[in-house]
Amino acid sequence: MLALERDLELTAALVLLALLWLTAHYQVEISRVQKRIALGLFLYSVAQVINNAVSKEWLLPYFHWWGIVRVASFHIALVIWLVALLRPISQEPRAEGPVDLQPIRAFMSAGAEVMHDLSTRLSRFRRRLH
Repeated sequence: MLALERDLELTAALVLLALLWLTAHYQVEISRVQKRIALGLFLYSVAQVINNAVSKEWLLPYFHWWGIVRVASFHIALVIWLVALLRPISQEPRAEGPVDLQPIRAFMSAGAEVMHDLSTRLSRFRRRLH
């Protein structure tokens, strides 16, 4: 069980690290909050891998209940998340009236330019591989 959890946490850490590297390399702007969340999840995954390695070698043979507490706390956290997700998300009432579409069009145009630039970079990268 600990080996499976270790592999899962290592995979999560590597994927988060790769995504953070890709955002920096391709200059994709993400908010500070998103960066901190990704970094926090990365650090959590690394800490779990270290914790599992230490617990497997030193704690698990002596503290059987420790494994039970870990699994129970994880299941309790899952139930809390599920209960929170079952509640509908409150939405603010939208103002009725004419909506100016120009800012939305400008935003979409800028997004299309970024996507086109990214596509060009990926094409160049693919050509270099061949």
